[in-house]
Amino acid sequence: MVYSESDFLPGLIIDRYNNIFVIQNNNIFFDKNIDLIKNALIKIFGHDITIYEKSIGKQREKSKLLPKEGFLHGSLKGTIIEEYKYKFYVDIINGEKTGWFLDQRENRKILKDIYGTRVLDVFSYTGSFGIMINADERYFIEKNKKAVEVLKKNLELNNIDNYEVINRNAYDVLKSLYRENKKFDIIILDPPDLLADSYDKGIKSITLINSIAIDLIEEGYLISFSCSQDLSEKKFYSILRTLIRRKNKKFELVYKFHQALDHKIIFPHKELEYLKGFMIEIKK
Repeated sequence: MVYSESDFLPGLIIDRYNNIFVIQNNNIFFDKNIDLIKNALIKIFGHDITIYEKSIGKQREKSKLLPKEGFLHGSLKGTIIEEYKYKFYVDIINGEKTGWFLDQRENRKILKDIYGTRVLDVFSYTGSFGIMINADERYFIEKNKKAVEVLKKNLELNNIDNYEVINRNAYDVLKSLYRENKKFDIIILDPPDLLADSYDKGIKSITLINSIAIDLIEEGYLISFSCSQDLSEKKFYSILRTLIRRKNKKFELVYKFHQALDHKIIFPHKELEYLKGFMIEIKK
């Protein structure tokens, strides 16, 4: 509903899941006047809603504000949403960000119509990509136990039974798959912001996971994302292109991914443009 500077409300994010509204705030004004937001939502949508504030994370620390989390109105802890006929449970309390990555909505729409024999969803969170892609076999890698619980619930909601969930560190699992000479025809990499703590260390991590993923694809698609505002699209693509060429593989760039349409970018707030990704077809 609200995307900070893009909607001229700096530092404020409001995401809606059915009758649940989740607020993330990094602005001292809204911190002191949060009731303005709460009362506006109740006035527009009525009293039968839940409003949950989840003002936590590094951006809030940078704003010198203490973390704030809890119910402002109502008490619903989660809800089942529907995207393109698929059902997903959103856990607003234990989930990342506001509980669901709405910024990937249009990208999921694009990928839901492709098909793979063996699909590997790395950093899968609650499984949106791996569930939506048509596949004979699905493999999910996610280290967060709470996310894995929701992932399994989502698999059940969508009547999917041809899957394996690996609840371990993604780097360790990718290395094991490489040693075992496993092959997949679609691999999705959607990691957290790997450059958040260190640019150089983050670049090395991005290079490592994509390098192994390319080795795991004999012929097929690498779908790789970065949500770091510090990594340009040009630099990211250069890393992927260089890795593939060094491995003497042929490739074609099929599609460039960006954040959802409601995540607008307005000048001069370059930080609003953060999500980028590529679908690359790898050939022998």
